[in-house]
Amino acid sequence: MKHTILIILAVIATAASYACECRNTKLSEEVEYADQIFIGKVLNKNIVGVNAYYLFSISKILKGNKNYTLSIRTGLGGPDCGMEFEVGKTYLVYSRNNQTTRCRRNALADGDADIVRLKYLFNTYFSNDIGKTDSPLLTDNEAEYFNAEFSKQREDFDFYGKKIAFVLGASFIDKKKYFEDYGGEEVVANLVMLTEEEKLKANGYDAIIVLWRKQGVSNHFRKKIIKRLT
Repeated sequence: MKHTILIILAVIATAASYACECRNTKLSEEVEYADQIFIGKVLNKNIVGVNAYYLFSISKILKGNKNYTLSIRTGLGGPDCGMEFEVGKTYLVYSRNNQTTRCRRNALADGDADIVRLKYLFNTYFSNDIGKTDSPLLTDNEAEYFNAEFSKQREDFDFYGKKIAFVLGASFIDKKKYFEDYGGEEVVANLVMLTEEEKLKANGYDAIIVLWRKQGVSNHFRKKIIKRLT
């Protein structure tokens, strides 16, 4: 019995030693590395030897050559870090030389904030209406940007037509400064959505975006920044 257990543990340890290991990759690194970034629906999957080939129907090219379809090669998983896509689902895909892996920022397109960040970086029509003034009242494109950026925090809060304040550490910055420094990038931020009573105290602001504050937003800090908006 002990001998069997030791064999099992040895097999597990060996498998683990050959497991795929990925590091967290910044969006800016992915943009530089990838020669093709697109949104596409998986039409089919073919396995040839140790590779899987996924055929995508392209709905949006964010970087790279325009195509209606693309065949993307990847491994089968495990130590080769192969990426598994589901047929029929739509993904945001980062590839180079028509290849990708699980270590890229590939993800289901629905709700992926990378899409609006990439739109800001590559769609000048969109970005030309973003961060051009220091007005706290958002344009429609700015609202679209933040609705995606804070999709996991905002619940039913909608940024359209809203007046937003920005706090970096313990100091206020304006909207223009925010986009100059962080437009098209991932940020660590807390969305503070104000109650109707707080809005009255805060000179009509609807929400506050608090950046790079490791300790989070305590009730004391919340009251402090609202008071400073009066």
